[in-house]
Amino acid sequence: MLLYVANWPKPRIEAWDTLLKARAIENMCYSIGVNRIGVDANNLEYNGHTAMYNCLGEKLANTTDDKEEIVIVELAKNHILETRSKLNFLADKDSFTVQL
Repeated sequence: MLLYVANWPKPRIEAWDTLLKARAIENMCYSIGVNRIGVDANNLEYNGHTAMYNCLGEKLANTTDDKEEIVIVELAKNHILETRSKLNFLADKDSFTVQL
Protein backbone atom coordinates (compact mmCIF):
# COMPACT_ATOMS: atom_id res chain seq x y z
CA MET A 1 0.00 0.00 0.00
CA LEU A 2 1.24 3.44 -0.91
CA LEU A 3 0.00 6.36 1.17
CA TYR A 4 0.38 9.95 0.00
CA VAL A 5 -0.47 12.99 2.11
CA ALA A 6 -0.45 16.11 -0.01
CA ASN A 7 -1.28 19.75 -0.68
CA TRP A 8 -2.36 19.67 -4.32
CA PRO A 9 -4.11 22.94 -5.25
CA LYS A 10 -7.37 22.95 -7.18
CA PRO A 11 -5.92 24.14 -10.52
CA ARG A 12 -3.64 21.05 -10.63
CA ILE A 13 -6.06 18.47 -9.19
CA GLU A 14 -6.31 16.51 -12.47
CA ALA A 15 -2.60 15.70 -12.18
CA TRP A 16 -3.13 14.51 -8.59
CA ASP A 17 -5.94 12.17 -9.67
CA THR A 18 -3.91 10.81 -12.58
CA LEU A 19 -0.76 10.22 -10.55
CA LEU A 20 -2.59 8.38 -7.76
CA LYS A 21 -4.12 5.99 -10.26
CA ALA A 22 -0.82 5.55 -12.09
CA ARG A 23 1.06 4.70 -8.86
CA ALA A 24 -1.48 1.96 -8.10
CA ILE A 25 -1.14 0.45 -11.57
CA GLU A 26 2.63 0.63 -11.90
CA ASN A 27 3.27 -0.87 -8.45
CA MET A 28 0.28 -3.23 -8.54
CA CYS A 29 -0.75 -2.18 -5.05
CA TYR A 30 -3.28 -0.03 -3.25
CA SER A 31 -2.67 3.69 -3.66
CA ILE A 32 -4.25 6.07 -1.16
CA GLY A 33 -3.98 9.82 -1.54
CA VAL A 34 -5.09 12.24 1.16
CA ASN A 35 -5.32 15.85 0.03
CA ARG A 36 -6.30 18.91 2.03
CA ILE A 37 -9.23 21.26 1.57
CA GLY A 38 -9.59 24.98 2.18
CA VAL A 39 -7.49 28.04 1.40
CA ASP A 40 -3.92 28.54 2.61
CA ALA A 41 -2.00 31.69 3.60
CA ASN A 42 -0.97 32.19 -0.04
CA ASN A 43 -4.64 32.22 -1.08
CA LEU A 44 -4.30 28.85 -2.87
CA GLU A 45 -7.49 26.80 -2.88
CA TYR A 46 -7.53 23.06 -2.14
CA ASN A 47 -10.59 20.92 -2.88
CA GLY A 48 -9.57 17.53 -1.54
CA HIS A 49 -9.89 14.66 -4.01
CA THR A 50 -8.81 12.18 -1.38
CA ALA A 51 -9.10 8.79 -3.07
CA MET A 52 -8.09 5.15 -3.03
CA TYR A 53 -7.28 2.89 -6.00
CA ASN A 54 -6.69 -0.85 -6.22
CA CYS A 55 -3.83 -2.56 -8.08
CA LEU A 56 -5.68 -2.34 -11.42
CA GLY A 57 -6.32 1.39 -11.07
CA GLU A 58 -9.98 1.01 -10.14
CA LYS A 59 -11.20 3.72 -7.76
CA LEU A 60 -12.42 2.11 -4.53
CA ALA A 61 -13.32 5.23 -2.60
CA ASN A 62 -13.16 9.01 -2.69
CA THR A 63 -14.32 12.02 -0.75
CA THR A 64 -16.73 14.77 -1.74
CA ASP A 65 -15.06 17.92 -3.08
CA ASP A 66 -14.50 20.68 -0.52
CA LYS A 67 -15.81 18.58 2.38
CA GLU A 68 -14.02 17.02 5.35
CA GLU A 69 -14.91 13.33 5.46
CA ILE A 70 -13.73 10.05 6.90
CA VAL A 71 -13.76 7.09 4.52
CA ILE A 72 -13.26 3.52 5.71
CA VAL A 73 -12.28 0.83 3.23
CA GLU A 74 -11.28 -2.76 3.92
CA LEU A 75 -8.18 -3.85 2.00
CA ALA A 76 -7.91 -7.38 0.61
CA LYS A 77 -4.38 -8.73 0.27
CA ASN A 78 -5.69 -11.75 -1.69
CA HIS A 79 -6.94 -9.47 -4.48
CA ILE A 80 -3.43 -8.10 -4.98
CA LEU A 81 -1.76 -11.53 -4.78
CA GLU A 82 -4.21 -13.08 -7.26
CA THR A 83 -3.92 -10.19 -9.70
CA ARG A 84 -0.13 -10.16 -9.52
CA SER A 85 -0.08 -13.92 -10.13
CA LYS A 86 -2.42 -13.73 -13.15
CA LEU A 87 -0.48 -10.89 -14.72
CA ASN A 88 2.93 -12.41 -13.89
CA PHE A 89 3.94 -9.26 -12.01
CA LEU A 90 7.74 -8.82 -11.84
CA ALA A 91 8.43 -12.08 -13.71
CA ASP A 92 10.42 -10.15 -16.31
CA LYS A 93 12.39 -8.01 -13.86
CA ASP A 94 16.14 -7.64 -14.30
CA SER A 95 18.50 -9.07 -11.72
CA PHE A 96 21.07 -6.61 -10.42
CA THR A 97 22.92 -5.56 -7.30
CA VAL A 98 23.71 -2.09 -6.08
CA GLN A 99 27.24 -1.58 -4.88
CA LEU A 100 27.94 1.28 -2.53
